[in-house]
Amino acid sequence: MNVFLRVVLRTLWASVVLVMAVAFLMNKEACAFVKVEGVQPWLAEVTERSLDAVWSEAVKRSLPNRDAVLKLVAKRLFPGLVVEDLREDGDNLYVRFAPSQDGKQWKAVFNYPKLSPFLSRLFEKDAQALRGKFEEMLDHLSFDVLRWSSGAFQEKAEGMIESSLPGWKGAFVFSTEEESFVLEVSFTPKDPIVVAFRTSFSSLTIPNILQADLEEETLEVLSDYIGLPVQWVSKHKKDISRQVASSLEEKWQARKLKGKVEVDLTPQAVSSMKVNVESQKYVLRAWLTTYIGSEGRYPEVGIHFGRRTVPLSGFDLELYGEGIVRVDNGDLESRLGARWLLWKDVWVGAERVFPDDEYWGRVWFDKILDGVYGWARFNEENEVEAAVGWRLREHISWELFYDSREEDEFCVRLVGNL
Repeated sequence: MNVFLRVVLRTLWASVVLVMAVAFLMNKEACAFVKVEGVQPWLAEVTERSLDAVWSEAVKRSLPNRDAVLKLVAKRLFPGLVVEDLREDGDNLYVRFAPSQDGKQWKAVFNYPKLSPFLSRLFEKDAQALRGKFEEMLDHLSFDVLRWSSGAFQEKAEGMIESSLPGWKGAFVFSTEEESFVLEVSFTPKDPIVVAFRTSFSSLTIPNILQADLEEETLEVLSDYIGLPVQWVSKHKKDISRQVASSLEEKWQARKLKGKVEVDLTPQAVSSMKVNVESQKYVLRAWLTTYIGSEGRYPEVGIHFGRRTVPLSGFDLELYGEGIVRVDNGDLESRLGARWLLWKDVWVGAERVFPDDEYWGRVWFDKILDGVYGWARFNEENEVEAAVGWRLREHISWELFYDSREEDEFCVRLVGNL
């Protein structure tokens, strides 16, 4: 047993020694480094990588006159730079470079992509700081430096473009003029780009027949945004949504209704755009209702016309009239009423109904959840009408309908918005 323990202990000790030796060697190698000073950080990285390989070989071979060798190598590897100082500290090397005397002032010239005036302003605002940063990166460097470091410069510059202009890539051309060097930068979009829009329209105040004009004008407005990089559109999602809404309000043929447009954009290759348009002055709606699974109920055609006003600050009021016609016998039920905005999408009101000459109270929930709405009516005799609806599309809704006056109190009905 003692022999077995001694063997185990010796094995463990040998393993520990081996690990410590490897760690020591790795640590010694890791401690050796090359540090470059006197030039821009991106250029220091390039020269450090090249000198590190040379310095490691020189240290390993214990070359005599290593300083002279390294100065010669630096002169050959880095034309346009001169070694001002070279200092060894153990196995570490410190090198100070300076640009050669033939360096000129650099000027960055940007070739912007062809965009609409609004998009051009966004692009130029994003790119504004880049010009100064690029000129600073090249400051006092001779043209010879770019012959061996242009790849590193472009890699660094591309990262800066990606940060300021996500989704765009740069193409760089270096040239010389009489009194300066020129960096010319052109911009092109990167995949994915916006290739199409999938639009949907909604309104609680304007009938679909008037929205048809808006759909055509929306396609015209959106043509400016085809071909843009999805990442850049995502960055400016709010600005673009506001601009599209503003453009539609200006172009819309039904602007006499004082329509206000809101746009919700989801940038993708096929971008989703939800357009909501509401009149601040009038409410005009028409619908066709078909009852399903209930005998004795016939399709109906309805129309709602309202005039909105704000008699007191913060008090939104609508005076309205409604007419509902049964298609089987032409019976007409007319309603005159008033409602006010209680809270966000909740309206409360009262109406007088003809020919029965009754008074009904009424509440509307324009939006319970996304695509879900509801309403209810009740009179002095505790008779109730109510519905909860789901908007399948902008033109069609399903409703679970309740009417306490009917034998079949509950039924489902399909509502088509005209």
